[in-house]
Amino acid sequence: MSRAIKMGGAGGGSGSDDVTAAKAQLLENYTAITKDSDDEPGAGTMKHLTNRATVTHETANGTKVLVGDAAFMVKNSDGVQRAEIRYNGSDGYVTPNTLFAIPAGTMATAGGMTAAKVLAGQSAFGISGTATNDGTITADKVRNGYIAYSKGARIVGTEPDYTGTPNQITNLRINNGRIETAVNAGYHACYWAGNSYEYITYAQMASLLGLTGSKLIPGNTVCGVTSTATNWYNANNQQTVFNSGSFGLAAALGAYYATATNNIVSAIQDSPVVMTGDGGGIRFESSAYQRYVVFRASFPLSSKYVQFVLHRQDKTINTTATLYVASPADRRMKRVADFTSNYKNTYARTYDLTNYISDFTGGYYIIFDHCDPVGYNGGLRSLELSPTPF
Repeated sequence: MSRAIKMGGAGGGSGSDDVTAAKAQLLENYTAITKDSDDEPGAGTMKHLTNRATVTHETANGTKVLVGDAAFMVKNSDGVQRAEIRYNGSDGYVTPNTLFAIPAGTMATAGGMTAAKVLAGQSAFGISGTATNDGTITADKVRNGYIAYSKGARIVGTEPDYTGTPNQITNLRINNGRIETAVNAGYHACYWAGNSYEYITYAQMASLLGLTGSKLIPGNTVCGVTSTATNWYNANNQQTVFNSGSFGLAAALGAYYATATNNIVSAIQDSPVVMTGDGGGIRFESSAYQRYVVFRASFPLSSKYVQFVLHRQDKTINTTATLYVASPADRRMKRVADFTSNYKNTYARTYDLTNYISDFTGGYYIIFDHCDPVGYNGGLRSLELSPTPF
């Protein structure tokens, strides 16, 4: 059944020549006199697109859907970014609440979406994600306090963060001719600022190297270890410096030749004195210039008593000697005493050096000047030091 639109009223009306709408501008299922109906009511031909639509929003929702043929993601002339759906079908009439739709894949393409941009295990616009599909990250590999995603899962980091606080290295070893360290597993920064660094203590290093006080020269401290050596001079005990060819506390430094001018030790030779003669005592001979034996160990100033034993093997020649002390700081020499051993005899003397070393600093050398004729055996048999009288 068709419906008519009444044109005009009693007493006359308008005809086709008086209107501008044609049948195409008249909605289907309606009649009216149109420009192309020859003054007679004609049926409209404009399609009612909403009513003609065969697609609905959902099975249980009858809202009609018009299907477009293209999609665009653009910023419109008003500056707003919009997703657009183009309808390119027949002309017609659309009622309010009619939906325009496009396949999800077409819209995804318009928006530049691909499977690689969607997390694995997730989907969007019908596209199943592949991003991080090969991820192997786990929480213990992500720095504490940071977040990562792998295979579609959100991962909160648990890896220990060692920045901001100095951290002691506890794993040390000597291997392959070097010191090797292994830090704790976790994130470590490499800068002094902000206390982001690792360290080892003196005690650790000393232990690793086997460093003990007994291995250090007295008066020295290395890696927090202070010397406790007993084979060097101890100011609290009497010590043997030299005895019958064997060095005591001066073992590592020994006795050396030296030359002197104007009471100054001008040079100490690099090679130790060759010890020969009776009992292995020090023996050397005078020549055109004075020659000295210097006990190069610098003895503490607290050792102010010295005892010499001089021995002569030959029966006819006296052996003479002079005892000096010298300051290592400025090599000044001070003569302490002369003594003589008569023929084959042992000669011992003890001296208090207090007044001789009172203006020295940092210790002192002992110098033994042996003036013995060439070819005769004799020399120093022993030398001892003590902080108290013998």
